[in-house]
Amino acid sequence: MKHLNDTYGHAAGDEAIRVVSGELINAAPSGGRTVRIGGDEFLIFASVDKDSTETDGFAAVIKARRKELENGEFYVLFTDLFCVW
Repeated sequence: MKHLNDTYGHAAGDEAIRVVSGELINAAPSGGRTVRIGGDEFLIFASVDKDSTETDGFAAVIKARRKELENGEFYVLFTDLFCVW
């Protein structure tokens, strides 16, 4: 985010946060909760059955959409870590 803010201004950084958070909210498993925990860090909480493939579908949507959001200068890092208990 620092590079984006420094290069294009904070309005561009704010817009990037809005776009990414909207994509995460739309792609999250049903009933999921998306929260921003830091400058450009988000967590998604969702209650899914341990045998569900819903998280696989979510990861696929985000990874596919990531390619559309990247422009050659800025990239989206996606870490697909899921905890089930």
